[in-house]
Amino acid sequence: MSALAPDPRWRRALHEASHLVIRLLAGERGLAARLIEPAVIDGHIVRGFVMPAGATPTTVTAPDWLELLPDARLEEWLGGVLAGAAGEAILVGLQDLGECAPALDPRTADAGLAMAAAGLLARRAGEVSPERALARTWRRAVDQLERLWPLVLALADELLARGELSDTDVLPRLGLAA
Repeated sequence: MSALAPDPRWRRALHEASHLVIRLLAGERGLAARLIEPAVIDGHIVRGFVMPAGATPTTVTAPDWLELLPDARLEEWLGGVLAGAAGEAILVGLQDLGECAPALDPRTADAGLAMAAAGLLARRAGEVSPERALARTWRRAVDQLERLWPLVLALADELLARGELSDTDVLPRLGLAA
C-alpha cells in the first residue's frame, strides 16, 4: 500500500464521507453513509452509498424529481454527487482541474447521476455540453471539502470502523442543526 493507493475500503469510506458532508452542507437531513460489498445496480458499480437512514439502494438512476429542482438546488445536488470523486481527487492531489470538468468513471453510479444533473443544467442554460456545469460544481465541492479536510478524514476513519455514519454523528461537528 502507498499514499496514492491506500486501503481500498478506507478510500471507499473517504468517498462516502465526502458525499455525506457536502449533502449535509446543502441542507439535506435524515441521511446515513454506509459501506457495502461491491454490487452492480442498474449496470453501475456500487461500493457504498448515502441515502435516507435505513434505506438500501434498489436503483441508481436519476430520480424523476430531479427536473423539478430549481437550478441552485440542482447544483447543490450535483455537488453532493461529485463530492465522492472530489474527495478522492483531493487525497491524491488531482483536484485542481482549472476550467475542466472531472473525468468520472462511467462504470459508477455517480457518473450517470452527475451527467443527468449536469446535462439538465446545461439544457436550461442553453449550453450544448454539461462541461461548464460539471467544472463549476466540481470546484465548489472541492473548495468545501478542502476547508473541512481534517474532519472528512476523521469521518472516513469512523465510517470504515463502524460501517455506517448518520447525519446525527456529523451535523454537530459541522456546526449545523439537525
